[in-house]
Amino acid sequence: MTTIRDVAREAEVSPATVSRVLNDDTTFKVAETTRQKILTAATKLNYSQAIKKQRSRKNRRVNGTTIGVITTYNDLREIDDPYFLAIRNGLKKGAYLKQRKLEFLFSLHDTNPNWKLVKQCGAIIVIGCIDQALCDYIMQHNANLIVIDEQRPGQPYDTVHNDFANQTKHLLDYLFEQGYRDIGFIGAAMPLFDREGQPSQFVDDVRYTAYMAWMAKQHLPIPLAPIILPDWDTQAAIEALNTLIASKVHLPSAMIAASDPIALGLYHACQANNISIPNQMAVVSFDDIEVTRFLVPPLTTVHPDATMLGQSAINLADEHIRGLAEGTLRIKVPSKLIIRDSGKQVK
Repeated sequence: MTTIRDVAREAEVSPATVSRVLNDDTTFKVAETTRQKILTAATKLNYSQAIKKQRSRKNRRVNGTTIGVITTYNDLREIDDPYFLAIRNGLKKGAYLKQRKLEFLFSLHDTNPNWKLVKQCGAIIVIGCIDQALCDYIMQHNANLIVIDEQRPGQPYDTVHNDFANQTKHLLDYLFEQGYRDIGFIGAAMPLFDREGQPSQFVDDVRYTAYMAWMAKQHLPIPLAPIILPDWDTQAAIEALNTLIASKVHLPSAMIAASDPIALGLYHACQANNISIPNQMAVVSFDDIEVTRFLVPPLTTVHPDATMLGQSAINLADEHIRGLAEGTLRIKVPSKLIIRDSGKQVK
């Protein structure tokens, strides 16, 4: 049977560090790279306590002052994607600063999620977009609902989201200034999840709608029908671009990728087909994951403040619990455009 010492040995840290990370000790300061190594090691060794301990405790106690968290993604995606790890850490930091008890209740992908806990908490934070039926169900049990990453206007709950629509315009303005006119887009639709953790429907992503609006405003023709992938992953992007290249269609001189994993797929396909970035195709993206600065050429990308997303959601939840919330709020967290070499003008 795998023990904490086994995980510590695999992650090359002390057993005490493993214990405090896996028990979500908010007073313990540890580098994000170390935290991720521990979670990866725990998953590799099938140490189920690594991620699910907080959610599986039989005697969990929550009350009207507790902030409960529900995630729409599975545990492996959280480990693989630094964006979700940063949101989680922002939630922990915000709860610590507000002196609030924070409980990660369950993922929609869990086998038997305990929905009774939703009613017992003072406020609920959902990470990821949910469909109308799930929204209604949660709000019947707890009206103090905050959703992170929801960008659609007119929702009956508080939302916290990135300013990706504005940053899409900034990326396009940057490419325009560099002399690019035939600019393509590759992304995916946003899933809305139901109670079983399945996407019940898909909606247009704000990066796609902002791209289409900007191109129309500039009176620029769409050089290639926007590529909408079946999922937000690298392999789907590789296959899509390889298919286009094989079909001999004219490729745009610049592409906006809606996420860094998709941009990595473009890099891979371009390299495999001897297409030079940015000499033959400029590539810009969103997320600023760590590997992007080490690509050749380094990737121009938008850096979202995912930690602030989590902290902002905690602030809203705290106001609800204290009875200070008025109306429905939409918090837009600023991002930063990181200019590197992948989108520069070729001279």
